Amino acid sequence: MAKRLRLMSDWGLYPFYVQQSDGETFDLTDADWVGDDLPLSAAAVSAVVTWDDELYQSVLNWDDPAATDFSHLDRNGYYERGREICRMLRAELPADVGIEFLDPADRRPNEYY
Repeated sequence: MAKRLRLMSDWGLYPFYVQQSDGETFDLTDADWVGDDLPLSAAAVSAVVTWDDELYQSVLNWDDPAATDFSHLDRNGYYERGREICRMLRAELPADVGIEFLDPADRRPNEYY
């Protein structure tokens, strides 16, 4: 059965969501376990985690979330690097595994690879 990988950043969570087959929900998947569901190299998983950490997670002020200055969020850099990550994943994953890249703020259309 075909699987789908959804990349979507959210505060304090890994960006991996895996759908096992059509019609099933996407399950948040820990970076340590995503390789159990999908044939991804450790380097690819690390690249996704680094992208999410550096360009999304690092912006939030965990001590005082309400005081977070989101002007430091490099939205264009986040999306351009995310697209590079998706192309890298596409090269590693079998053709029957779909890849979705979602905007965490729902401002841009979903992208499919």
